[in-house]
Amino acid sequence: MSLFDAIILGFIQGVTEFLPISSSGHLVIGNHFLKIFNDNILFEVFVHLGTLVAILYFYRFDIVEILRGSLNKDKKYLEYVYLLMLSTIPAISVGFLFNNQIKNLYDIGWVSMFLIITGLVLFLSKFSNQRSIALSPFYVLIIGVFQAFAILPGISRSGMTIGIALLLGVNKKDASKFSFFMAIPVILGAVLLELINISDIQSVQVINLFIGFLVAALTGYFSINWLIKIIDRLYFWKFSFYVWLVSFIIICYA
Repeated sequence: MSLFDAIILGFIQGVTEFLPISSSGHLVIGNHFLKIFNDNILFEVFVHLGTLVAILYFYRFDIVEILRGSLNKDKKYLEYVYLLMLSTIPAISVGFLFNNQIKNLYDIGWVSMFLIITGLVLFLSKFSNQRSIALSPFYVLIIGVFQAFAILPGISRSGMTIGIALLLGVNKKDASKFSFFMAIPVILGAVLLELINISDIQSVQVINLFIGFLVAALTGYFSINWLIKIIDRLYFWKFSFYVWLVSFIIICYA
């Protein structure tokens, strides 16, 4: 892996992890067309950690507030933590039980089909009714189930969780924040799975690991900020045209 490859990998991971266009799908596409990706799991761990740092830093004040409130046994914060834990159960369960089977779907043919589904959910979010419905265990489980589908390459995690939350009537600000908080344990789970799958440490330059981590963290931070502004302006659904275009290009190529 060259330094250029590390920069490109970190950039794609940072941008696509949070925008509703599927990071896993774009990595499969990049692997097929650009031929710059490899199976170096250690590098994948570092770029995933970079996107995790982006979330933690962007929401650092909110996270500290939630932790402080939970330690003080504030009911409001304890309930929020409970909802976050509840929402991640479907994705973590599916990830640990079917990780090997899902890896067989990492093909541009499957990605093109799953991108169409992502685009459909994104487009339907245009018709959401902003009723500012509060998050409840039932709604959170529904959002969590849709997050579990995002384990499939081409299904966007943020697209599924934010899109379905908006369709349920959850306030756009609450929907985006809860979606990003949901990503924290999911990314940690993905990192653990990757570490488990490391049979031997492949040779990779430390500078490439650091650059990949740094680029993923920086681009991830700006991607979060950009997506929140897009959601505030109710332009979230327009990403559907992008993923449909990518899917169309893949189908024509195949």
